[in-house]
This record gives sequence, structure tokens and C-alpha cells, in this order.
Amino acid sequence: MGRPATLSRSAGATSTNTTSKGTHSRRPGTTTSGRTSGASEGSFIVAIIEGRGIATEIGMAAMDLRSNEFLLLQFSDSPTYTKAIHKLFVLNPSEVLVSLTMMDPVKSKLTAVISENLPDVDLVPISRKYFNDNLGMEYIKQYELDSAGGSVVGSVSEKVYCLAATAALLKYIQSQQNIMFANRSVRFKYEVMEGSMMIDPSTARNLELVINLSNPRSSHTLFGVLNHTCTPMGARLLRTNILQPPCDLPTIMTRLDAVRELTEKEELFFGVKEALKNFLDCDALITLLVHNQKNVNVRHAEQAINNVISFKHTLTMIETLRHALTGVENVLLLAIHKTLCQPRLDLIKERIYEVINDDVTFQKNALGLRNQRCYAIKAGFNGLLDVARQTYKETTNDVYDMVTSYSNQFDLPIKVSFNPAYGFYLTITREQLQGRELPLEFINVEPKKKFTQFTTLKLLSYNDRIQESLTEVYIMSDKIVEELLDEIRKHAAVLYKASECIALLDLSMSFAHMCTISDCVRPEFTETLAIKRGRHPIKEATTSNMFVPNDIYASDGANMQIITGPNMSGKSTYLRQVALLTIVAQLGSYVPAAYASVRLTDKLFSRIGMDDSLQANSSTFMLEMKETAFILQNVSSKSLVVIDELGRGTSTNDGLGITFAVCEQLAKTKAFTFVATHFQELASAMEAYPNVANLHFSVDVNPEDQAAVQCSYTVHDGISGDTAYGLRLAKLAGFSDAVLERARDVSHHLRTKIAAARANSKAGRDEAQHVLALQLARALVQARRASKLPEPQLRKYLASLQAEYKTKMAATMATKTATTTATRSSATENESGV
Repeated sequence: MGRPATLSRSAGATSTNTTSKGTHSRRPGTTTSGRTSGASEGSFIVAIIEGRGIATEIGMAAMDLRSNEFLLLQFSDSPTYTKAIHKLFVLNPSEVLVSLTMMDPVKSKLTAVISENLPDVDLVPISRKYFNDNLGMEYIKQYELDSAGGSVVGSVSEKVYCLAATAALLKYIQSQQNIMFANRSVRFKYEVMEGSMMIDPSTARNLELVINLSNPRSSHTLFGVLNHTCTPMGARLLRTNILQPPCDLPTIMTRLDAVRELTEKEELFFGVKEALKNFLDCDALITLLVHNQKNVNVRHAEQAINNVISFKHTLTMIETLRHALTGVENVLLLAIHKTLCQPRLDLIKERIYEVINDDVTFQKNALGLRNQRCYAIKAGFNGLLDVARQTYKETTNDVYDMVTSYSNQFDLPIKVSFNPAYGFYLTITREQLQGRELPLEFINVEPKKKFTQFTTLKLLSYNDRIQESLTEVYIMSDKIVEELLDEIRKHAAVLYKASECIALLDLSMSFAHMCTISDCVRPEFTETLAIKRGRHPIKEATTSNMFVPNDIYASDGANMQIITGPNMSGKSTYLRQVALLTIVAQLGSYVPAAYASVRLTDKLFSRIGMDDSLQANSSTFMLEMKETAFILQNVSSKSLVVIDELGRGTSTNDGLGITFAVCEQLAKTKAFTFVATHFQELASAMEAYPNVANLHFSVDVNPEDQAAVQCSYTVHDGISGDTAYGLRLAKLAGFSDAVLERARDVSHHLRTKIAAARANSKAGRDEAQHVLALQLARALVQARRASKLPEPQLRKYLASLQAEYKTKMAATMATKTATTTATRSSATENESGV
């Protein structure tokens, strides 16, 4: 079937794969002769945009014309755009919209890769102004379908690139496809790329993954703690991985194996680290390479020569690095070593050495770099170039001879200094000048804090002559350098791959370095979350005091943990610790703990903090409800959820009811959920569920001063038995003894009545016994699944479980008897009083 009738296209929009300049309307079921025989025409139109920074951040929007479903994606991609190409392949779009600047005057790397890998896809360039993130957000708010599933606005509010793609795509569909949408009719969906853990922006902020909440410039973040990288590429890869840790177990295990080998082989560790320290930003260097600027000027010529010198330095460092990796055994390290040994890298290096002097190296100081640029090209390529360089050399020598002459003539220890903006100038320290006046021959005298700088007319003349000779050198070198860069561009793919491997190696080295400065253990991956003496990675690294470690446990049989305890006892820190240690493990890093068994997590959610969202005009309670609704709508059986003090923004009864309902729903999902709460009733009520376990943080009370409390920061099993910490804080706040005594009496009376009612009811007794039986069954199942103990020790463990069960059952019955006696006694006292 041929193409449908075409429509007029707005300025700047031409399809790269069509002979006609008109727009062709894409309808479901339509096919085009340009496609491979037998392939149906896709119903998706996609807009894609790349961030302007060095990091490869991709924003994508895809519209399905059949269902009005609008997919939004934003992700960090590899330099070869692996994720973007895979997603486009799955969607099979009829058209891909790109910014006009990505096609004209030359294709960007992204559009070139799309054309190479998906040759049948029409690339449609449109004006850059239509990629407007603010307009994209307005479109979503206008057209998003009202749904009980919640709004996508919260998920994409900070995803500027996918919002920009959304604006461009909707504008194109409306103007070119003649499709108009009614308000509230489009189903927007924010989709997370597979293979990585989904961490929403709110959770990333709550956990301080890359930005510290108190001080955005502080390094007291997970990224700051783990960042021992030596290269900019490695640091960017670490940041990307922290925000979306891998979920692929083979990838994680391969990384862990690499970390183990790097830490066990001292020579390998220090050899690799020494090589990595000398790398430049390879991504930035390759970006400059692929920007093909044809206008020749001095600045461009300088930059081109700098690039060649930097490539020479980088390829030399690659050779050093692959020598350091010789003899590695890990699959990942072997793959990196193989990539760095590709013959094309040697070909590039050989070609550079044919043109560039062997002794030319990368210099950080301005004068050294200028000299390297001047003498970069080998002698003999251009006779006029050699003459210009000789002039530069002689004039530079004249400058130093002149300074020596001045020093002898005026008996002053004058030194020559250099500034890239105005060339050579003269300096002398305040102490060396000793109050003397400078001779009148010295002009432009400028006193500084520790020295005085000045120049002479003769030196200014030398600077002009040097600059003229340098200009000639740069212009004549540019043609030779550009020819060399054109040859290097042909091998850009292997350079990108090498840069990616260097970043991955740097990431592994960063994890290995952490093992050398902290007591860490290799995590296991099972269906159980079990961490022994785990430590909060940020708190431990940034707190001067000794951090108190804690155990963490969750399994299929106990997937929800309810945590109670007083304020400032460590509940919030514990929740963050659970989440952070899971992230660290899935990064492929060792974990700060004595033992760690982790379940692969596909999504991580949190509801922590009480900050109002002024931009969304939400109250504290509304913010809580929106974030909680987002969790309930997106949670899966493999998710990890941490919730801190839900329900504080409303009345006690409403807060308790909502928190109970949320916990009840999450308990059914099999997601590992940790809930810190001040509702003691919640902990008691949730005991009825066999997969719910209660934990608490206790406080130590001074026997001589009941108001003096000290937090132990240690988690314990069961519900907190101490409910009087609020009264102690009230005493510290200055409440009178009379008020405190009355509050204590009322509190005791209410607790006694509630406990008596629970203990005396048959349902209460049955519930307590039922919970104990379920806890025993859960322990037995877990022992059967995961125990590696020899049979004698296993028998001993099972006997201890039986004894513990009998003891707890007896205690339950004794509590019932004691409570009944206390209740009768209280009733007798009341009757006597009457």
C-alpha cells in the first residue's frame, strides 16, 4: 500500500526517508512501501531529545494513535544509546521527531545512530522551540485523563527532557496529523526502563542519594560516600547507577566478582588506580571530536590541537591501563581489557604518533600547554610552519634574555611570569623589593598582596611578535590536525566503547576502594532480606560518634515490619538504612555490615518527612496522601517500601485508620515494607496478620531521674513496652508535677482497661495464640528454605524454637490471669471508694 495523502508541513520539518516534502498522516493499519515486506506499520509516533550536558540524558515521548496512550520516558543512556535504540525498536514507530539542530547542518550522533540501526524509521526534524518543558507540563495538566490511578505530574515534574519531548510530540500531532484531543482524554504513563530499580524523585530526595537536604553543596550523600572515582566518566556512571541501580542479577554478581578480584590483588588495585588518576574526561573529548566545525580561526585551531594532544595522552593512558589489567580473571575485567586492546585504538595511536611529536604531552599549566601546541606537529610537514615555530622560539628566548639583563642592570631578582590572556609579564616579591622604587622603564605597575607585577614596552613588543608567530603556527597546523581528526572520527565508535569501559572500571575501583576504608561484606542475593549489624552508609561516614549497627530482616513470611519507639530513638535512620543498604548491594558493591542477604528489588518507594510542597499547593496531609497513593498504585511484589510516621498530618483516629488500611494493603502485596509509627494501636492490630512482625526502639531510663532518658538506637523484637516516654519529655519541657501526675493516672487507667478487654476476650486469647503458632510456622519454613546448618546443629536449633514457643504460650496465659486479677482488684477499689 502506498503512502496516504500528504499534508502541508510546517517550516523546518522534512522527513529524511521520504522523497516528498509533505507530511503523511499515520493511521492504524496503514503500511508503507518503505518498510520491510511483511512488517506492519507502527501506530506510535515518538519524539526524542538529548540533554545538552556531557552526560547522555534522553527524554522520550511516544503516542499510540490507537489507544490515546501517551508514554513518557527519561533515562540516562550509554554513549552508544543502547537503551534508546532498544526502546525505539520495541515501539516500532512510524516517525521519530527530533530537533532541527540534530539534523542540520550535520546529523548529531543520536540521529546518526538511529538512522544506522533503524533505517526504515522516518526522522522528522522540527524547530527546537517546540521542545519546551514548561509547555509539556501544561499539556499534561490539560489533557491528562482523570483517573483513580493518580496523576503522572508528580513523576515527571523534574523530568525536563521528557516534558520537552511531550510538548513537541503533541504540537506535531495536532498541527500535522490533524488530531485534536478533548481535555482530560489522554492517558499519560511514566514508564521506567526495564533492568533497573525504579526510584522516584521524592524517594531520591528523602534518602539523600545525590543531594543533601540540609545543604545541596554538601557531599554527605550516598553519592558522596561512595564516590572514590578517579575520572569524570566514572563519577557520572556512579551517579546514574545510584539513581537507577541494576536489577539484573548476572550484572550485579559480575560486578561483585570484579570488586573481589580488585581488593584481593594489591598490585592490580594500585596499578589500575594509578592509571585511572591520569585520565581526562573522555566523553567531553569525544564530544568535541564529533562536533565538526568548518570555520577556521585561531581559537578553533588551538582547540583542535588541544584535542589531538589530549587524544595522544588518553591513548597512552589506555595502554598503561591495559598493562595493569593483564592477567585478570573476572569476566567484567576481561571484557574491559579486551575492549582496551582493540587494534583500532592502536591504529589511532600510531596515526597520531606519525603526526605529533613523541615528547608532546598534555600540560595543565597555560604556558606549558601553549608550548605543546606550538611544537605538536613534527618538523617537516610544512616548511613555513617550521619557520614560524623558529620565530616563536627565538622571540621567547629573547624574553628570558631580556629579563636576565634587567635583573643584572637594576640588581633586582626579577622573574618572568605568564598569563594566557596577555602573555609574559614581570614580577618581584614585596620582600625582594625592600621598599625600593621600580625604575621608570617599568610600566603598568600593579601591586598585589605578595608581589608586584609590571612590564616594559619592549616586553609588550615581544608578546605581540610571539602572538603573531603563534597565529601562523596554529593556522598552518590546523589543516594537518583537521586531516588527522577526520581519520580519528572514523573510529569514534571504539573511542566511545573505550570510554564506557573506563567508566565501568572506575566504578568498580570506587567500590573496591570503599572496602579498603570500611568494614564491608559481600552481599548474597536470595528471597530474604537479612542483614546482620548493618550500618547506615551516610551516617557512618559523616558522624564523628560511633554508629550503632542494627539487624534487618524481612521474608515472604514476614514481609512487613512495624516499628515503634519514641521520637529521636532511631526509627527514621533505620528506615533509610534499610533502603540505602539495598541500593548499595544492587549497585554491585560490598555492604557495610557483618552479613548481608538481599532480595532483588525492582522498585523502591518511601514516604518520609513532613515538608509541604508549596509549588503543588499541597498541605502536609495532602502531600502524604499523594505520595502514599503513588506507592499503592505502583508497588509490586518485589518492591521495597519504607514509610515513616504516616498519618501525622490529620486527627489521631483518621491517621490511625488510614495507616492501618495502607499497611493492610501493602501486607497483601508481598512487597518488603518497613513502617515506623507512633500509633501503638497499629502495632497491636497488625499482629493479627501472620506476615507482620513488630519491632521497637527502646530508651534507657535513669533510675534516679525518671525524666532522664538515653536512646540506645538498637532495634528489638516486639512492640515497645514503654509508653511513658511522652510523659518524660513533658517533664523535661517544664510541666508541673500536678499535671504530670494526673496525666500519668489517666494514661495508666486507659491502658489497663484496654489490656483487660483484650485479655478477657476469647478473640483476644485466640488471636495471641494464633500469632504465636504462625510465628513458629514461619520460623520452621525459613529454616527449611535457607538453613545450611549440619543436622546436629539444626536439631538443636529446632529444639530451641520449640522451647521458645512453649515459653511464649505460657506467658500469654499468665498475662491473661494477671490482667484479670488486676481488673477485679481495680473494680473492688472503685466500689470501696463509692
